[in-house]
Amino acid sequence: MALKHATTTLRTAEEVCLCPFPKASLDEILRKSPRLSALLLSIALREQVVLIDVLRAMGRMSAQERVSYMLLDLIARLRITNSQMTDTFRLPMTQSQIADYLGLTNVYISKTLIRMEETGYIYREEDRLRILNEIAMIELTDFHDRYADMDTSWFPQD
Repeated sequence: MALKHATTTLRTAEEVCLCPFPKASLDEILRKSPRLSALLLSIALREQVVLIDVLRAMGRMSAQERVSYMLLDLIARLRITNSQMTDTFRLPMTQSQIADYLGLTNVYISKTLIRMEETGYIYREEDRLRILNEIAMIELTDFHDRYADMDTSWFPQD
């Protein structure tokens, strides 16, 4: 939104419903809905914090820590819209896609996922993944769920 031209290209792992929103319409929202404006600002700032967390993970963590961090981040995102989310989710990404995301090779991802299964961190069956020891993975990566932490107490009253 802040730039005249797109600077990145996003890809999804599966089909999504995209709802385009013209920038020109933001004028009315920003003027007439201070709470929605505060929410948009908060989401943008949270995404900046998440990006910094991911950069830290990529720069400092081992392969197992990176994979653990990615899985914890995915399940945290899924829990935003599904309060019934347990420890199991569908993982539609290929090992090559995971490798590209984490800056590793697909062979390294394969070995890491096998080791994580053998040590009891995860269980995989087809395209489903179950996190068996979420607490240990959180401790391993120093993961912070940035999606559950949003502070809305400062939002203006409409």
